[in-house]
Amino acid sequence: MRWLLHAAPSVRNLLLSGRGRFGRHEGFVAEILAFASNRPYPDRGTGLVLTGKELAVLRDLPSMLALREIADAHVVSFNTVRTHVRSVYRKLGVATRREAVDLAHKTGLL
Repeated sequence: MRWLLHAAPSVRNLLLSGRGRFGRHEGFVAEILAFASNRPYPDRGTGLVLTGKELAVLRDLPSMLALREIADAHVVSFNTVRTHVRSVYRKLGVATRREAVDLAHKTGLL
């Protein structure tokens, strides 16, 4: 199942959107998606994955807390959180907080 961690996000999206249509392979697809949901999200073809801290910051983005508030909650500097957010955007291939949250929901990260 390691191939899934390095597959393009479109592969996961395809599996997610096709749930219920895989017939006798439905169990296998469910197993793949369950495995993938417990792993960091890979970048689009570069092999990079989100770090634990990047995932933690990503999970705070839907709360609409200001970056300074997220920094306070994680007991790190504002600049550290800003760096993590930029890295998440780059790795997910998005440009805004909303796009990052939407993609994270679609792929099961949130």
